[in-house]
Amino acid sequence: MNKTLIAILVVGISYIGYNSMQGDNSSSENDTLTEQSKKENKKMYEEYTPTEEEKSAIYGTYAVKIDNEKMTAQQVYTLNNDGTFDHTRTMSQPKNINASTTGTFQLEGNLLTLVFNEDRDKVDFPLEIIKMAITKSGSIMSGQNELVKQ
Repeated sequence: MNKTLIAILVVGISYIGYNSMQGDNSSSENDTLTEQSKKENKKMYEEYTPTEEEKSAIYGTYAVKIDNEKMTAQQVYTLNNDGTFDHTRTMSQPKNINASTTGTFQLEGNLLTLVFNEDRDKVDFPLEIIKMAITKSGSIMSGQNELVKQ
């Protein structure tokens, strides 16, 4: 019985070691988080390739209001033709925020990646990158929140 248990442990440890070596491709932690985010977005949103007309229609202002027991907030994103974005965030719960920042964005398929400028207020905008998805209806999904074009 002990030999069987030892054999199972050796095989299990070998399997874990092999998988960790296979996954080690010298990518940074940020790349790993990006890949994880892509997988999550693929699970959450229907993946599709927007037409050129749909891609050109993404420019403009999108907004969402969040009002629940945990948060009262409004977020507004403006996607500019030059590949930059403006973002305004107001919140009254759980804390008061009235801030804005800028950055750049890329569209790959229907996955929208926003990269915040390094000089942003990192207290109000702690994330460097946000992944969202363009829907077939033309809105933007960020987690459970749907940003509607204004």
